[in-house]
Amino acid sequence: MWHFVDLTDAEKHQRRQTLDHYALLAQASLLIPLLLLTIPNLASRLRTRTRSRSDTRPSSPYLKHASTRPPVLPLPTTPQITHFLSSPSPLPGPLRSTNATLLLSLLHSLSLLYLSTTATGPDYLHLTKRLALVAASQLPFLYLLSLKTPWSPLVLLTGLSWESLNEAHRALGRIVSFLFLGHTVLYLNFFVRVGVLGKRIRDWDVVWGLLAVGMYLGMGATALRAVRERWYALFVGVHVVVAAGVLGAMWAHVSHVRVFVYEAGVVWVAHGLARWSGTERLKGRVREVGKELVEVVVEREQWQGRWGLGHGWRPGQHLYLAMDGGGWPGAVGRNPFSISSVQEDGEVRCVMKVMGGNTRKLLAVRGEEKTMRVEGPYGRSDHLQELLGCDRVLFIAGGVGATFVLPLLRALIKDGGAASPARRISAIWAVKEMDDVLWALKGLESGNLEGLKEVLTVHCTSADGHPHSRRARGAESHPPNDADEDTQSTEGIEMQSLLATQTKDENELSDTLHGFTIQQGRPNLREVVDGAFSHSNVEKVAVYVCGPGGMGDRARIEVGSHIARGRDVVFWHEEFGLG
Repeated sequence: MWHFVDLTDAEKHQRRQTLDHYALLAQASLLIPLLLLTIPNLASRLRTRTRSRSDTRPSSPYLKHASTRPPVLPLPTTPQITHFLSSPSPLPGPLRSTNATLLLSLLHSLSLLYLSTTATGPDYLHLTKRLALVAASQLPFLYLLSLKTPWSPLVLLTGLSWESLNEAHRALGRIVSFLFLGHTVLYLNFFVRVGVLGKRIRDWDVVWGLLAVGMYLGMGATALRAVRERWYALFVGVHVVVAAGVLGAMWAHVSHVRVFVYEAGVVWVAHGLARWSGTERLKGRVREVGKELVEVVVEREQWQGRWGLGHGWRPGQHLYLAMDGGGWPGAVGRNPFSISSVQEDGEVRCVMKVMGGNTRKLLAVRGEEKTMRVEGPYGRSDHLQELLGCDRVLFIAGGVGATFVLPLLRALIKDGGAASPARRISAIWAVKEMDDVLWALKGLESGNLEGLKEVLTVHCTSADGHPHSRRARGAESHPPNDADEDTQSTEGIEMQSLLATQTKDENELSDTLHGFTIQQGRPNLREVVDGAFSHSNVEKVAVYVCGPGGMGDRARIEVGSHIARGRDVVFWHEEFGLG
């Protein structure tokens, strides 16, 4: 057990060498998970370059069936492992993450705790100091995980999206905060036990240390999902300012951590330069396109960015937008907007739900042209490539989640066609009111609309959701929670029978949705998912979901039942979590 010990100068020197040694080991230990993620990514890229899809997936039904025969040993399949790792962990509330993040966090926490306690002997102060140095050794990687640029070395090495790395950033931040907090509690206990708390608490080295720990705990508090979504500008502002300020506080605290402070400082500066170089000031038209929905439209010809959309974007990506002169400076005042258009549209359309702050300011200037600070694009760029490798694709969107789904759907239809024998596409979109679909379809060319009519079903979840509270004739409403019930979905109806008597405003909605399949009530996700898997047990099926958390969780459960039966599945749940 640790206790207070008196050391000679030689023993203190030996302790300092041991502290530095294990701090470097703790930093080097980060190479293990990095290699575990990098090697499969590089191997996958190599396979992609050396073998075509026809080499890896037989076209013959007999060969496909042979390739799906159960192995001699009942080992989990790759889709089963992937589905488990990407599923939500059992931890509640603010600690909620994926199973992959939870497992890596546990393993890394145990590794750091071991490096914090081993070879300390009974020396209480050795343990206390080791906790802080081990935590400080993680700072450069912690800052590297937050690096938001397409040229992030971690993105290039691992192939992970910035969103995945950001989840790891939050997990590592919690571990570092826990170690720093342990260091603080043990040192304060030492001051109390030896009777010097009143004196030491006023010394500048202790003041700077307490300030640094307080800053980290403050960043952790503002990073909670509830805080991020309600006060997004506060969350970003605290992270931008405190991420720099805490390095200064730690530098002033003690000299032994300065090497790690310098490393983290280099990453922080590189991050700022990357975001600055990827930001453009462009003219954008602001429109209100639905109930509490705001759209910013920028003509594509305006893009001159060396790193930005001048080089194009991919369906499913997003931008960071803010109105110039909107109050908050720099990156602090920007919100993420999904790109709801595709390259061929000739304009960049970004849609977001109004949640207060900067989005509310945009809504206040609707109908005007304003200068915008635009940064991006961000997000995975290989969604379309992934979908093209599947035999059947199902899209599920809820509300504004269509901003992610519809560009992918349009691009997929254009690339192969909904009637392609090798790949069939279906999509459902649940909205509260029929007016909520107009922004996505208005202005599309007839060819694009016809393609969507063949594959897209719109579910109006509110009984009075269409204009002036008129319900569809002959349509039945599902119970409020029927997305979780195994009930029969209502029969599709044409839009012209949905609206009996129409005003001028309703005519536009009716004309736009003419020919689309409209259903009243919530979609029955079990039926929808089962339908996608009912055609052949050898098809590779992709299911993409973007909507409320409950919709994604329910879809994951239904898809998981098919993965458990050995089906080859690509499942992606896009969550709109600010940060």
